Amino acid sequence: MRLDPKFALAWALLSYVDARGYLQLTLQPTDALREEARQTAETALDLQPNLAEAPRTFLVLYGAAFVCYGAALWALARLRGRFVLGTVLVVAVACRLTLLVAPPTLSTDAYRYVWDARVASAGISPYARAPSAPDLAALRDDRIYPHLNHPTWQTVYPPGAQLSFRVVYALAPDSVMAMKTAMGLAELATLAVLVSLLGAFGLPLTRVAVYAWNPLVLVEVWSSGHLDALAVLSIVAAVRLAIGGRRHAAGAVLGLGTVEFVRVPMQPGGPQGKPESLPEHRRVGRTSPVISPTGTGDRQHGAADPVSQAGGAPEQLAPHVGADLSV
Repeated sequence: MRLDPKFALAWALLSYVDARGYLQLTLQPTDALREEARQTAETALDLQPNLAEAPRTFLVLYGAAFVCYGAALWALARLRGRFVLGTVLVVAVACRLTLLVAPPTLSTDAYRYVWDARVASAGISPYARAPSAPDLAALRDDRIYPHLNHPTWQTVYPPGAQLSFRVVYALAPDSVMAMKTAMGLAELATLAVLVSLLGAFGLPLTRVAVYAWNPLVLVEVWSSGHLDALAVLSIVAAVRLAIGGRRHAAGAVLGLGTVEFVRVPMQPGGPQGKPESLPEHRRVGRTSPVISPTGTGDRQHGAADPVSQAGGAPEQLAPHVGADLSV
């Protein structure tokens, strides 16, 4: 760092060493050491704000975050008092709000959520046209479109996900922050259900810190705004309903988890695959219904009813379902 004060990886490594030394007691665990670990991590982030362009710096900082996470859980287990749960929740909310306002640089999926909703709002199926398609030129801009990953691919997000994108888009059009906020609210609901679960099992409520402070949760949901927040919420909620004896409701809620687990397959041969070489029922964009308020397919842009494509009967479509969807 003396040779190059702007070397982000060096600052990240120093933060990791400080945090690990604090936890393992190889260094004197003082408040000054903990503060140095925090400040050096912040310096690394200031020097390299786009961590996707510096994977080594990110991995070092990520490792340091998990070291601090382990140290925090170790210290929490020794705390007693009526305000411990409040401390857990205050720290959890503070971490989440800090990441919420940061642009999603590690993943650009949130931009794709906005794009899919924009396309569907224009009356076009996101399954029928890739973002780079010539007839979508009027929808492209310099704020959302440049951040899309795989712009030559049709969307891979299933109808349940598309519906959630449309709801957020209707409330706040073209807002990545709104998409992140929506996923964050779903994750906060998961946190609340976990507290309820701990209470149902008679376990200390402070154990929710294992989830609430987890760097993986913070980065994936609050930094990147990933759709996984909805899937995790449905799973945790289903468990809570099952424990409460509401098994039918639990099954229904668990089914909502397929909003993330079931995805539309990509064309063989990568993004340049030729759908015309596939059987009619396997052509991506030809058999996927558009998500619209009326629930009707976008036949003008090539999104046909999958049942009618398969011959008009659900039992004729059934043999193709296993081949077309990956779980």
